[in-house]
Amino acid sequence: MTTGGAFADSTMAVALKTVTLALGGTIPYFALRAYRRTNVPALRVLVVGFGLVTLGTVLGGLGRAVMRLSVEARPQRGPRPRM
Repeated sequence: MTTGGAFADSTMAVALKTVTLALGGTIPYFALRAYRRTNVPALRVLVVGFGLVTLGTVLGGLGRAVMRLSVEARPQRGPRPRM
């Protein structure tokens, strides 16, 4: 990615999660307002769908931060299992 190493990757992840949270919170907010005004069931589904995706993304980011997991793939040790 960048030459900044783990700090730059972590900073980028935090920035992207922040944008995701902002957009993922704004879209359901306005959809919920529209649903309450019009009672169109599709808007309720939109609120729930965006809310779940946003919640999953934020929880995944928090889990990664708490467990200090790396985004990069690590090579496996030893021979590959035969199939």
